[in-house]
Amino acid sequence: DDVRAYLETVGLFHKRFVDDDYARTEGLERAIIPGNISFGLLSQLLTSYFPPDSLVKLSVNFRSFVRTGIDFICCGVVTEKHSSPDGDFIECEVYLQDEDGQRPVKGRATLRLRSRRND
Repeated sequence: DDVRAYLETVGLFHKRFVDDDYARTEGLERAIIPGNISFGLLSQLLTSYFPPDSLVKLSVNFRSFVRTGIDFICCGVVTEKHSSPDGDFIECEVYLQDEDGQRPVKGRATLRLRSRRND
């Protein structure tokens, strides 16, 4: 239902996203989730934990298809912290992990930390 709602909202429709039988004709195991949804979920992970204006950069790599009808979680790990004249930043690895432990979508994010100084 969420995938259908997304497709209607953006004016995109392709059977590979909603019809398992059609997806099989394209060599897929089942219907898949559009990449923009995966990207959006990872973005939401970051902006639900950090203020939305903290997100400087998010890039993702689609390693395989995210199949519909399976459970997956969005994860993030801080991998680095650094400072520059522009502020304090953290680098994070983010990914979707499916119920089999596979990570079909992986990415990196840069976030600007808020200053604790009372300027």
